[in-house]
Amino acid sequence: MVKVILWAILIFIARAIDVALGTLRVRMVVNRKKYLAAIIGFFEVLIYILIVSKVLQDTSNILNVISYCAGFSCGTILGLDLEKRLSKGILKATIMVKDDSNSLLKLIEKEEFRATITKGEGTNTRIDIINVILDVERKGELEDLVKDKDYNSLISFETIDGVKNGCFYSLKNKI
Repeated sequence: MVKVILWAILIFIARAIDVALGTLRVRMVVNRKKYLAAIIGFFEVLIYILIVSKVLQDTSNILNVISYCAGFSCGTILGLDLEKRLSKGILKATIMVKDDSNSLLKLIEKEEFRATITKGEGTNTRIDIINVILDVERKGELEDLVKDKDYNSLISFETIDGVKNGCFYSLKNKI
């Protein structure tokens, strides 16, 4: 009985590590770090093959099957947490404004966000595009600021790898 429980624990831990490695490997692929992605992929598949073969040897052992499934779920959470910790936490916000963009820009800058404004043109309308580089912790603050000033503005966020040659008050430690 002890051996069965130890195998179930090993399957759970190995599967959690396998899935977390998969998340990190995908991040390395996106960041074009192909050699690191290949190394991570090697260990990811090695663990996967060893654990799947153990579970498939006896699919009637429900404890191993449940451990495998639970390891997958926990590995997803673990992988996302690791990815978040490895992230630099820098975002680029793009705010598309139809009316009164200058007052919104002044309000954004008053709150010590650093922003630039450019002109944009759609099929039927002209808009202003405000770009803001910010720390991920201030995302909600910027969203609230924009929503309170101009409910119709479109705001989108994207993660960026880093910032060079700039002075951003809240980003100094992350650059």
